[in-house]
Amino acid sequence: MPWTIGPVPLGLTIAAAYGVFIAFVRREGFSFVFVISALGLVSGVAAFAVHLWRPSVDHMTILLTGQVVCTGVVFLLCWLSWVARKPEGKPQKLVSDVAPIKGLLASLAFPLVINVLFYLWPITSNYCAKLAYGNAYSGAKCRAQENFWGLHDLPLEIYFGVLFGVFGLVMFIVIVFRLCLNFFSPERDEAAPTAED
Repeated sequence: MPWTIGPVPLGLTIAAAYGVFIAFVRREGFSFVFVISALGLVSGVAAFAVHLWRPSVDHMTILLTGQVVCTGVVFLLCWLSWVARKPEGKPQKLVSDVAPIKGLLASLAFPLVINVLFYLWPITSNYCAKLAYGNAYSGAKCRAQENFWGLHDLPLEIYFGVLFGVFGLVMFIVIVFRLCLNFFSPERDEAAPTAED
């Protein structure tokens, strides 16, 4: 039997943990690289948590719960990196100037598409056994794939579901926050009223 979580997700999780660690050590604040490292770290931790402790609920409940919890963890890591940054660091923008509607639709597409795919075609442990050996995609190819990525089981589904789902949720929340900030902040062109003596 191949390992439940293969060397590719394991290596990506270790690299992400190293990226988060280096960002905190150098106190550079959060950046796009830090956010990607945080996503990889929480995805790997979620997959290992499901592997060690599998709740007795359906896979979609586990996936949605993992996405929500890991989104909060990513924001917590970003906040901690912002607090730990060097005071003389360059001012950082929360999000680049992108078209808001396109950004909202694109960010929602990540969790929506990945959740629909996993709902329609859930990953099961006997996935390879269901494949006909006469087809172009045979059981041998499936097992060779599992040697790199891991067993077709719930931990692998949680890994990719959290990785792409949390990315979309984080981007959606950041864009909504930026839109609300622009909407409720005073216009820069308006002169601030001055108190007369």
